[in-house]
Amino acid sequence: MPAQTTVEDWLTRNKLPTVVALTQETFQDVMNAEHAPLVVLAAVPPGQSDKAKDILDSAAKAYHQRSTDDRDVVFTYMDSDKWASWMKSMYGIKTANGPAVIVTDHKVRLRLLHT
Repeated sequence: MPAQTTVEDWLTRNKLPTVVALTQETFQDVMNAEHAPLVVLAAVPPGQSDKAKDILDSAAKAYHQRSTDDRDVVFTYMDSDKWASWMKSMYGIKTANGPAVIVTDHKVRLRLLHT
Protein backbone atom coordinates (compact mmCIF):
# COMPACT_ATOMS: atom_id res chain seq x y z
CA MET A 1 0.00 0.00 0.00
CA PRO A 2 2.83 2.56 0.38
CA ALA A 3 3.03 2.94 -3.43
CA GLN A 4 -0.67 3.82 -3.55
CA THR A 5 -0.20 6.46 -0.86
CA THR A 6 2.67 7.93 -2.86
CA VAL A 7 0.55 8.10 -6.03
CA GLU A 8 -2.36 9.63 -4.11
CA ASP A 9 -0.02 12.16 -2.53
CA TRP A 10 1.45 13.08 -5.92
CA LEU A 11 -2.03 13.50 -7.44
CA THR A 12 -3.14 15.69 -4.55
CA ARG A 13 -0.03 17.87 -4.77
CA ASN A 14 -0.22 18.25 -8.55
CA LYS A 15 -3.91 18.76 -9.23
CA LEU A 16 -3.57 22.55 -9.47
CA PRO A 17 -2.10 24.20 -12.58
CA THR A 18 1.29 25.94 -12.40
CA VAL A 19 -0.45 29.32 -12.39
CA VAL A 20 -4.10 29.87 -11.52
CA ALA A 21 -6.39 32.89 -11.35
CA LEU A 22 -7.64 33.15 -7.78
CA THR A 23 -11.40 33.66 -8.01
CA GLN A 24 -14.47 32.71 -5.98
CA GLU A 25 -14.50 29.43 -7.87
CA THR A 26 -10.84 28.51 -7.25
CA PHE A 27 -10.28 30.03 -3.81
CA GLN A 28 -11.12 26.94 -1.73
CA ASP A 29 -9.11 24.60 -3.97
CA VAL A 30 -6.02 26.79 -3.64
CA MET A 31 -6.09 28.43 -0.21
CA ASN A 32 -7.53 25.44 1.62
CA ALA A 33 -5.79 22.74 -0.39
CA GLU A 34 -5.27 19.50 1.48
CA HIS A 35 -1.49 19.65 1.00
CA ALA A 36 -1.31 23.22 2.43
CA PRO A 37 0.91 24.87 -0.19
CA LEU A 38 2.49 28.26 0.15
CA VAL A 39 0.68 30.63 -2.19
CA VAL A 40 2.38 33.33 -4.26
CA LEU A 41 -0.39 35.86 -4.82
CA ALA A 42 -0.07 38.72 -7.30
CA ALA A 43 -2.53 41.61 -7.22
CA VAL A 44 -2.96 42.47 -10.88
CA PRO A 45 -4.70 45.52 -12.38
CA PRO A 46 -7.57 44.77 -14.79
CA GLY A 47 -6.42 44.07 -18.33
CA GLN A 48 -2.99 42.84 -17.26
CA SER A 49 -3.85 39.26 -16.32
CA ASP A 50 -2.29 37.74 -19.47
CA LYS A 51 1.00 39.54 -18.83
CA ALA A 52 0.91 38.60 -15.14
CA LYS A 53 0.18 34.97 -15.99
CA ASP A 54 3.21 34.85 -18.32
CA ILE A 55 5.48 36.40 -15.68
CA LEU A 56 4.18 34.10 -12.95
CA ASP A 57 4.51 31.08 -15.22
CA SER A 58 8.19 31.91 -15.82
CA ALA A 59 8.74 32.48 -12.10
CA ALA A 60 6.98 29.21 -11.20
CA LYS A 61 9.04 27.20 -13.66
CA ALA A 62 12.28 28.77 -12.41
CA TYR A 63 11.28 28.13 -8.80
CA HIS A 64 10.37 24.50 -9.39
CA GLN A 65 13.61 23.83 -11.29
CA ARG A 66 15.77 25.25 -8.51
CA SER A 67 13.85 24.47 -5.34
CA THR A 68 14.93 21.75 -2.96
CA ASP A 69 12.10 22.57 -0.55
CA ASP A 70 9.53 19.84 0.02
CA ARG A 71 6.70 22.33 0.50
CA ASP A 72 4.54 22.95 -2.55
CA VAL A 73 4.11 26.47 -3.89
CA VAL A 74 1.14 27.59 -5.99
CA PHE A 75 1.39 30.76 -8.08
CA THR A 76 -1.83 32.80 -8.31
CA TYR A 77 -3.10 36.19 -9.41
CA MET A 78 -6.19 38.24 -8.58
CA ASP A 79 -7.94 41.22 -10.11
CA SER A 80 -6.68 44.08 -7.92
CA ASP A 81 -9.78 46.23 -8.50
CA LYS A 82 -12.42 43.58 -7.92
CA TRP A 83 -10.71 42.16 -4.82
CA ALA A 84 -9.16 45.41 -3.44
CA SER A 85 -11.11 45.40 -0.19
CA TRP A 86 -10.42 41.71 0.52
CA MET A 87 -6.69 42.02 -0.27
CA LYS A 88 -6.36 45.07 1.96
CA SER A 89 -8.16 43.47 4.91
CA MET A 90 -6.52 40.07 4.54
CA TYR A 91 -2.95 40.95 3.57
CA GLY A 92 -2.55 44.71 3.77
CA ILE A 93 -2.23 45.10 0.01
CA LYS A 94 -3.26 48.58 -1.11
CA THR A 95 -3.97 48.17 -4.80
CA ALA A 96 -3.83 51.93 -5.40
CA ASN A 97 -0.06 51.58 -4.91
CA GLY A 98 0.18 49.42 -8.04
CA PRO A 99 0.82 45.72 -8.52
CA ALA A 100 1.87 43.76 -5.45
CA VAL A 101 3.04 40.23 -4.74
CA ILE A 102 2.89 38.33 -1.45
CA VAL A 103 3.76 34.82 -0.36
CA THR A 104 1.24 33.48 2.11
CA ASP A 105 0.48 30.45 4.20
CA HIS A 106 -3.29 30.76 4.29
CA LYS A 107 -3.78 27.93 6.81
CA VAL A 108 -2.08 30.02 9.51
CA ARG A 109 -2.92 33.42 8.01
CA LEU A 110 0.74 34.26 7.64
CA ARG A 111 2.04 36.78 5.13
CA LEU A 112 5.66 36.03 4.35
CA LEU A 113 6.54 38.73 1.87
CA HIS A 114 4.91 41.87 0.57
CA THR A 115 6.30 43.97 -2.27
